Amino acid sequence: MRDSGRQQDLSPGLFRSGSELFLQVPGWRVMQKQHLPAASLGVMGVLLALNAYAAPFGNTGVDGSIGALLAVIGAGTAALGAGLLVLGKLPHRLVWIAILVMVAVLTSLAAYFLMQFVLAGVMAAAALALILASLLDFRRGAI
Repeated sequence: MRDSGRQQDLSPGLFRSGSELFLQVPGWRVMQKQHLPAASLGVMGVLLALNAYAAPFGNTGVDGSIGALLAVIGAGTAALGAGLLVLGKLPHRLVWIAILVMVAVLTSLAAYFLMQFVLAGVMAAAALALILASLLDFRRGAI
């Protein structure tokens, strides 16, 4: 182990800063784990929206509709954006987070109008998770 100031390199790809352990993927910045809840909620939203659109378990009342397809696209965009925030591929800027919050809120609203209330709740929770993650970053001065 080598101590470089506040960081300790444990092995290629791993380092410790204070009490936290970080994974460094070559060519990527450090993973931003505070955005993991938003990414996982986004993936759940994609699965729920695909269920509403494709209706593999029976008639949902909106299967095959353009509104359900737009909910799939919105949930996919929110999941992809949050995933890119986790991987550090998007610039960690407030503008990107605000756009992703708006996408999640509008997808939640679309799901509400489609009467897919579980999807609406999951996407609203994803928007809230993005807001809370950015507030935590802002408090630490990382934005």
